[in-house]
Amino acid sequence: MADFSVKEFTMPQRWKLFQFYGFGGTAVSYLSHTVTMSSIWRLAEVRVTFSAAVGSNKYMQMILSAAQGSYYDAILYSANINGSTDILLRYSDPILFQSDDTLDIITSQISVTTTYGVQAIGWAVTG
Repeated sequence: MADFSVKEFTMPQRWKLFQFYGFGGTAVSYLSHTVTMSSIWRLAEVRVTFSAAVGSNKYMQMILSAAQGSYYDAILYSANINGSTDILLRYSDPILFQSDDTLDIITSQISVTTTYGVQAIGWAVTG
């Protein structure tokens, strides 16, 4: 039996860091981005930035959309983002996605003059 009490866990060499970037221009009235990989991956952090504070009673959701069907979907984040300009979600234990699962990031309608950026950071299996 291996002794893990004194060794620090490190990710296997096949896990490589990835960063997904998405941007919405001024003609966008809501945020809608999908992050997908062709291999198994782990989501460690999501950053969403708006160019102006979001108006009242606007909602944002992050959904793990399972390739096996909607029965297996999971809401990872759902909140009223009233007045927010920056949203940071960091997971101490990264969330595991199968190769065909997607991360859907959506909001209710926001100002058409508001631009946004999305960054998803995690680990994906390569090779």
